[in-house]
Amino acid sequence: MTSLKNFQNDLGRELVGAAHRQAADANQRQPAFSRRRFATVVALAAVLLIVTVTIVDLPGSVGPDDAVAAFAITELDNRIELKVIDIITDPEGVEAQLEDELGLQAEVFAVASDPQLIGQVSAIGTSGDIAPQMVFDNNGVVTKVVLPVGFQESLIIEYGRAAESGEPYLMTVTSPVCATYFGQPFTMIGAEVDGLAGLVRYETIDTDIAVTPEVDIVDIPGDYVLIDIAALSDDSYLVSYAANTTSLPIHPNCQ
Repeated sequence: MTSLKNFQNDLGRELVGAAHRQAADANQRQPAFSRRRFATVVALAAVLLIVTVTIVDLPGSVGPDDAVAAFAITELDNRIELKVIDIITDPEGVEAQLEDELGLQAEVFAVASDPQLIGQVSAIGTSGDIAPQMVFDNNGVVTKVVLPVGFQESLIIEYGRAAESGEPYLMTVTSPVCATYFGQPFTMIGAEVDGLAGLVRYETIDTDIAVTPEVDIVDIPGDYVLIDIAALSDDSYLVSYAANTTSLPIHPNCQ
């Protein structure tokens, strides 16, 4: 049995480490900004079996009866689907909905987030060995959860909250400021981007899509182009430069 306190403590340590890129795999071929969107999922990998599947909505959904409900629940022959239909503004209301409609206990807690992700569900774990399946959007936000029939374990649900001044974000996403600089070479914009926040961290992506974290600004190749900017707090950014943008997905905030 995993207590909420221990879960939160472990989660915090793992997510801060992921955000700071202290142990990135230099041969990893997934773009940095994609990994960051799923930072929460990576941090929970030890306790969550994550299956990113496409699930077709089926008829028979029973919608929530009040404004605090975050999920539309569908009970099928072989699974239970929880479709996220609203941001979380009332954690106790969400806990009550799951207990009333499914008889499940849930612990809902908030983590500091980029303002774009406030109220959004970022991860769902369980108190036991049976892991839920989750479906995500491009921002790493949970859009649907699938549980096996007969599931009786407690759910542990994480969602975004407003951060205090200077508090590190444990949920983040590409910043809209990316659109101003996307695709431009470091030699042209490097100094300006470095002044966007009190602290700017860097990572680079080479032609093999291998990520190098914690790069010093003086070591960024001049012809590398900016492909992503994400806030780590209200006064810090993580900026990604790449050898090119070929085969790299472009976040809508960069367009």
